[in-house]
Amino acid sequence: MFQKKSLAFLGFCLLFAGACTQRSPEAEKKSEERILRVLTWTEYLEEETVTNFEMSTGIKVSRDYFTSNEELLAKIQFSVQSGKSGYDLILPSDYMVSTMVRQKLLKPIDHTKIAVFSKFSKDFLSPAYDSKLEHAVPLAWGTTGMVVNTKLVPSLKGVKKISWKDILENPNYKGRVTLLDDAKENLHVALMIQGKTWASATEADIKAAFAYLKKVQAQIKIFTPEAEPVIEAGDCGLCMVYSGTGIRMAVTNPDLVYLIPSEGATIWTDNFAIPANAAHSDWAQQFIDAVLADQSAAAFTTRTYFPTANVESYKLLKDSVRTNTQVFPDAAVFKTLNYLTDREELLQPTDRLWTEFKSH
Repeated sequence: MFQKKSLAFLGFCLLFAGACTQRSPEAEKKSEERILRVLTWTEYLEEETVTNFEMSTGIKVSRDYFTSNEELLAKIQFSVQSGKSGYDLILPSDYMVSTMVRQKLLKPIDHTKIAVFSKFSKDFLSPAYDSKLEHAVPLAWGTTGMVVNTKLVPSLKGVKKISWKDILENPNYKGRVTLLDDAKENLHVALMIQGKTWASATEADIKAAFAYLKKVQAQIKIFTPEAEPVIEAGDCGLCMVYSGTGIRMAVTNPDLVYLIPSEGATIWTDNFAIPANAAHSDWAQQFIDAVLADQSAAAFTTRTYFPTANVESYKLLKDSVRTNTQVFPDAAVFKTLNYLTDREELLQPTDRLWTEFKSH
């Protein structure tokens, strides 16, 4: 009797030992701890860079995506307030870095763990949104300009210059203009036409800018969160778009040209940052270094036409990219570019007026 019970017990153990060993809580926990959770813009990470990082470190990179800075903010606010570990790495734009620092949503960056800082352009070492890069590591930068489809607007064939004012006031372009569904970008255009910028605007300036947008609203066909599908479909003659997207499409379609209007444009920087409730800050900083290494950064710019802050990577670019003045604006154009800085006091009136504007 004893022997049969012992054999049965032994058989039970042998039957389930493997499963128990493989699925133990300790093993599950260890597996989870080898995952770096990244919340990023779509198509922003090079697959080869991710694969190489995973193979060399044994850390799996898990990716989720967002489509706007405001969506990112809401997700990180909820995550941090939950009191649980969340994303290890995120990619806020310049003004959103300032907002997140103000709301205590980010951890400080340990500069000793990111060697690529030594290769950064001086233009990105002390940005207004994070003057000492205490909470942000610049990845990509670009401008917000216009793609002109000369097939739909033949009068602009061969165009080298264009102005926001002409785009929004010339009756020949009525109903042919597509703008991004972004309050600050559109407001900035109206401000520039009136000789002002978002960084120095008063509430009175904001109201005047929205009054201008209402006045020219008939020029605008639609507002879109993503310009690329609209351009591909041939649904706009003049399309507000982020530089890399516009330039990349123009390279393969001779009917398209990307231009920075004469009044200027928004310049923006997308940055790596570490949320306050990140569980793996060291891995995040290790990954940042891998993404911004010379070869990886050059591959990113070659594919997206968005430059990185690593100027050493520019040496690895093809001449057609490195000498493209739409990718790398010259000094004169660069002076007309302005950041959408964090203006907390203007957020409420801007959101209210934008909602009113779009409802008409």
